[in-house]
Amino acid sequence: MTIDSIQVECFLAASKYMNFSRAANSLYISQPVLSRRIARLEKELDVTLFDRTGRKLKLTDAGQKLSDFFADSEIKFDEILADIRQTQYVNGQTIRLGVCEGLDLTKYLRSVMGAFKDENEEANIILDSDHVELLIDKFKHEQLDIMIMQRATIDNNIKSGNVSRIQAYDLIDAHYCVIYSDSNPLFGRRKLKIEDFGSQKLYCLKKEHVSQKVLTHAALTEKYGISPQVVLCSTVDAIIMSLQMGDGFMISDDHERMLNAGGICHFDLEETLPISIVTREDSGKLFSDFISFCLDYNSRM
Repeated sequence: MTIDSIQVECFLAASKYMNFSRAANSLYISQPVLSRRIARLEKELDVTLFDRTGRKLKLTDAGQKLSDFFADSEIKFDEILADIRQTQYVNGQTIRLGVCEGLDLTKYLRSVMGAFKDENEEANIILDSDHVELLIDKFKHEQLDIMIMQRATIDNNIKSGNVSRIQAYDLIDAHYCVIYSDSNPLFGRRKLKIEDFGSQKLYCLKKEHVSQKVLTHAALTEKYGISPQVVLCSTVDAIIMSLQMGDGFMISDDHERMLNAGGICHFDLEETLPISIVTREDSGKLFSDFISFCLDYNSRM
């Protein structure tokens, strides 16, 4: 018999919501994928976990017993892991730090990580970067110890129940800005405002999970009373090329990397994007020390 944690996670989500579609949405996967994983689990266990005959999904007796067992095991595992973390502050311990893709924190992280390692010579920090859904999935599966991402994203995942038993602290504020090029018809105009771009295209990066980013940009443009045509591009290079051709603009919070491209210009908006640092409530001493160091470092700078 071979079962894995992903199959169990899908089963527990379905047990919680009693709806395959809602359970799939909570895990950021499609409903057919969740159904297949549960079907494989049923095949491996040789039991039927759900009664699918009625209008509403129900757990069978076997499904209820296994749901209780897996939920109880998860709690006990978390308790054991918490105990381990409290005693594993040893030389050479590694911090696995995940940074949300699109946040240009290179300069900040270089400074704070360098200062931390000066005081903690045996500590190792391994960086990872991915889009928010994969980052959270890695965090949930113990592949990351600490995350840095938008505060709004964290709040949304807490509200939806996707993450729990975490500690989040506001770290820094990133500024939204309007990015365009010196080939844009508006280039050179004094006191340029976002409203001036209302008739132009708004470029956004197309990803598997793009809705939150687009909604953020749409909310910003609506605030300024404009409704530009949203154009999704598969790569940053495609957006830069379009902007360099003088076609449209972009709203971004990671503009420093884009400004290295030839002819790219920008101006800041008044909106800021709070960035937070997140770890588990039962995080080990080294992880807590790193977060405290980051917060203290910000207050000193």
